[in-house]
Amino acid sequence: MPLTPQEACLESKCERIARIITREYGVTVRIEGGLAYFDAANKAIVLPNLTDEAMKFLQGFLDGVLDHECCHPIFSDTDLLVKTKPEPVLKHVWNSIEDFWVEREMGKLYIGCAQNLAHLRDIMFTDMDNTWGEVGAFSKLLGTMQAVWFGKDTTRAFKDPEIGALLKSLEPEIKAGFDVRSTQEALDLARRILAKIKDLAEEAEKQSKSGEGDLSEEEMEAGAQAGKILEMIEGAGDDLKGSPMEVEEYFNAKVMTIPDTSSRHDPEEYKIFTTEFDYETTYSGSERLAAAMTYSNLKVEVSDYVGNMAQMLSLSLAAVTQARWVGGARKGRRWDKRRMAQWFLDGEDDRIWKQQEAAMDWDTAVTCLWDCSGSMGSNHSKESRSHLARLASVAFHEALCRANIPHEVLGFNTGGRVSAAMRARVEDARQRGTDFEPFSRVEDTDNRMVFVPFGSMDGRALVHIDGDHSNRDGEAVLWAAKRLARRTEKRKVLIVGSDGQPYGARYHYTEKKYLQSVIRKVILAGFEVYGLGVISDAVKDFYPSWEVIDDVKDLPRAVIQLLGRSLFAQQGTGNAKFPDFCERPD
Repeated sequence: MPLTPQEACLESKCERIARIITREYGVTVRIEGGLAYFDAANKAIVLPNLTDEAMKFLQGFLDGVLDHECCHPIFSDTDLLVKTKPEPVLKHVWNSIEDFWVEREMGKLYIGCAQNLAHLRDIMFTDMDNTWGEVGAFSKLLGTMQAVWFGKDTTRAFKDPEIGALLKSLEPEIKAGFDVRSTQEALDLARRILAKIKDLAEEAEKQSKSGEGDLSEEEMEAGAQAGKILEMIEGAGDDLKGSPMEVEEYFNAKVMTIPDTSSRHDPEEYKIFTTEFDYETTYSGSERLAAAMTYSNLKVEVSDYVGNMAQMLSLSLAAVTQARWVGGARKGRRWDKRRMAQWFLDGEDDRIWKQQEAAMDWDTAVTCLWDCSGSMGSNHSKESRSHLARLASVAFHEALCRANIPHEVLGFNTGGRVSAAMRARVEDARQRGTDFEPFSRVEDTDNRMVFVPFGSMDGRALVHIDGDHSNRDGEAVLWAAKRLARRTEKRKVLIVGSDGQPYGARYHYTEKKYLQSVIRKVILAGFEVYGLGVISDAVKDFYPSWEVIDDVKDLPRAVIQLLGRSLFAQQGTGNAKFPDFCERPD
């Protein structure tokens, strides 16, 4: 199902890229962490969860990187990749050979990909040339082999005193790289190359010690260079760096150099490790049945307000959905009888006609999203904010049902379950070298509650509105907006009920700024967004338009003012003044 324009506006660049890759290549894409790689065990491409600003920094070569990542699930033998546990040195040689093979095959299959990959390689080879003196002999060796395969100039490399003679000795193996047709063949060639390097080093050392042998001076030099590379490889262990031409290493190194604009430990950009393990809570028939009596009691408490609210909505609805004749026009199809006499006497004011004013286009969907964090208190207490939120939701739901306005009621907190799979993902990212410091959310997950979905008149699950855990408002507002964006109604109204500020991420300043930026993004996407403060006016710091309820008696006023402002205002919040971005703490 294609995205609506508003859904597309609410996507991040990472989400858009993942969706396009999934559609175009039919592969699984995960957005998590801060590194890009191919997860062979799960046959998934992993893209870093970067902000849109960070994506701009990488966009010069991003298309090529993405096309390269797509090569592996399409062409690589993933079973072989999983079951083979190579040492780091073999892994790097193997990867260098296979990268050339899969990119060549990808270029044959998709012309556009061939162009993107060629552009990426041009950038990477230019960087390698510029940093030639800074990399080790092993990296130079692998980089030069790839340069030969990709048709680049390797004159300087073959003259380099560190690897020149060795390269000439490996010419048969390097030429064999052009004939690789599978992951297994790439692995076999990698083993041949390493075996020959070892043999060259041993033969040269043996002849050097004994003074006897058939090696030429050039072969002795190649063996000496091979020996130095082996010493470096054996001494580096797991910290061995691969070729500067390995795409994933190259891209991830670039990610690590993205400028950090923060002036203290609270980052400017809100980063999430992954949202894959967040979950939505829905309510079964048995849970709704068990809540029936409590819901009936809540309905009784707000019955007077529901009637007033529904009546006001219905009257307003009737007024704006009927076309009417308006006088005072200079031309039209009906006479304005009230102005006729005056015109007949003096003839100066010729606005004696009536015109038909079109009815307002009533095509609106409304979402109410509630903060269900611990500060809302337990709904067992009638003095708690969560109890007040329950009453407000019941009144909201019943009134909109009577007025036949499509709506849903949602909730959120940070009470998500942390699974073993989630911890395993984080640990895997840690071992790959992910820097977790910039992330506002790493291992903890979110719980999003669907109390009343669109199309349902059953409000009994509203009984479960309660306070627990913390609240990451920015993420929840974006989630609710994306759900609302799927609706076909022209106007979309989002009302967010909260008793304070967002508080559930690692960096308080960052998550407050993120909420403000999300609200701005949602409004600019064409939504009308309103804050409903629950015994708190903190909503004024984030929402252009807001109301506060301190008591159930405030419900008709606050809800009708919000709904009236959104449903019957011609401009909604489109021209509202945004609150200033929160200031950094000292």
